[in-house]
Amino acid sequence: AKIINKVKLHLLNHVIPDVQNFGPIIRSSTEVFECFNTIFRMCSVFSNGQAPSRDIARQFTGMDRVKHILSGGYWEN
Repeated sequence: AKIINKVKLHLLNHVIPDVQNFGPIIRSSTEVFECFNTIFRMCSVFSNGQAPSRDIARQFTGMDRVKHILSGGYWEN
């Protein structure tokens, strides 16, 4: 339903062929995933630029570890 509220202009060129090939365009909304761009950008602020993917992965690992512990998770020894 988000694509109906805010249609991206670059998607308009592909609407008719996509509907003919794949059906309704409800599932082609990118709005949900574009919010992650900000998170990735903020995770790479302290990166030295040599290995940004590794730095972002380490940042996400740390956040996931904290989330796991705070939600009552544990690791078996």
